[in-house]
This record gives sequence, structure tokens and C-alpha cells, in this order.
Amino acid sequence: MSTAQTLAAADQPTPRLTRAEALLFRDRWQAVAEFEAQERRAAPLDLLWQQTEAIWDFASLMGWLVRGADTQAELGRVRARWTKLKESLP
Repeated sequence: MSTAQTLAAADQPTPRLTRAEALLFRDRWQAVAEFEAQERRAAPLDLLWQQTEAIWDFASLMGWLVRGADTQAELGRVRARWTKLKESLP
């Protein structure tokens, strides 16, 4: 496609969805969102812990974490809560 054709195509109005098409589109994405929510609720605690640690490590690598006594104490409290949760599950 040439530059002129690309510019001409860009000037064309975008086709509009009918109400029925818009509702179908919305319903499909609501179904996807519900499926993802179910996956998140069913995620094992080990996976959630790995994801939390990955985010923490990334933030640390980017220099976004403020290191200090308060941060280390908070990190210890968070890890203790996760350990307690993990031990409480069968």
C-alpha cells in the first residue's frame, strides 16, 4: 500500500458497530474477565508468592525500593504473614 493510499484509508470513517455487535463484544470480554478472575481465585499460594517475589525483585532492580530499617521490618512482617497463610492451607 502506498503512502497516498494509507493516508486516503485513514481519512475514511471507521465502520460503526451495531448495538447487537457492541453487546456481543462486551459479553465476550465479560466472559474473559470472569474466567481470569476464577483463575486468580484458584491460583495456588506458591504461585502468588512467586509472583509477589518477582515484583519485589523487579522493583528492587529498578531502584524503586527504599532500603532502611522500616522497609526491612515491613518485609519481614509480610513474609511472616505469607508463611502463616501457607502453613494454614492443607
